[in-house]
Amino acid sequence: MASLRNQGTQNGTSSAYEDALAEVQRLQPQYTQLLQDSRQKRSDEQRLTAGQMLLQAFDGLFRSARNDFNALLIARDGLLASGFVTKEWTFVDCLNEPMQLQKLKKLSATNEALQALLFAKQLQAMNDFFVLCHSNARAFVVDRSAPSGKNTTGGHHYMGSKNLYTEERLAKPVKHFVSYFVQELLIGIPGEMLGCALCGYVELLGVELGTFMMSVSNNQVVKVEEICKAAVETKYSQSLLAKPLMLVYQFNRTWKDLDRARRLDSNIVSVRASLHRAKLQ
Repeated sequence: MASLRNQGTQNGTSSAYEDALAEVQRLQPQYTQLLQDSRQKRSDEQRLTAGQMLLQAFDGLFRSARNDFNALLIARDGLLASGFVTKEWTFVDCLNEPMQLQKLKKLSATNEALQALLFAKQLQAMNDFFVLCHSNARAFVVDRSAPSGKNTTGGHHYMGSKNLYTEERLAKPVKHFVSYFVQELLIGIPGEMLGCALCGYVELLGVELGTFMMSVSNNQVVKVEEICKAAVETKYSQSLLAKPLMLVYQFNRTWKDLDRARRLDSNIVSVRASLHRAKLQ
């Protein structure tokens, strides 16, 4: 995006990047005005039309997704800006793999291109949905023209049609938006946040990830299981772990014995019932 903007500036012409932003800025006031018109107070006789209700429902859906996504990006930006996440953390698999999944790197909630993209995708989904609805509505209305030689007036009459889009087909524009949103923008970011939390918790247990990474491998991805094992071994001695391990083993053995006894009791009851029926015969 930056390269397009710089290229357009050097050539003295408007770049594709700036043209796209200008078009979005032109559409946003019109969309806002439509929402304001649908939210105006009305009397009991002046109710919302079906289109206005759909517009408000769509806006609530997309606004919620956009606000939650921006909040996630703001939280991540704040975490990265704090310096809490070190370079060594990026070589832990629970953090490295989500970062590799992200198709667009360094997304930010303050990026005007990102907000314009979300708005454009929202309008595309809404437009595709209303186009399908319009097609369904036209399928119900059939022109009725007057026969030749007669003065009867024409008009419209309504009838069912087999060429109607199903509810599943009508939902596809929204599904396409969700698919794009998850696969192109959201994927990897929640996992990255969870990875940061896990790495921070491991360091709280007493494992210095920078030192550990240097001792294990040279800038290679390390599994978090190995780090957690090292954290446990660092915090607890083998003699201290021996007693809990023995308790777990004894509990497992006792549970198996209890389960075996329950099954034997159930079989005994079943056999006694069969024996009683046999005696009655």
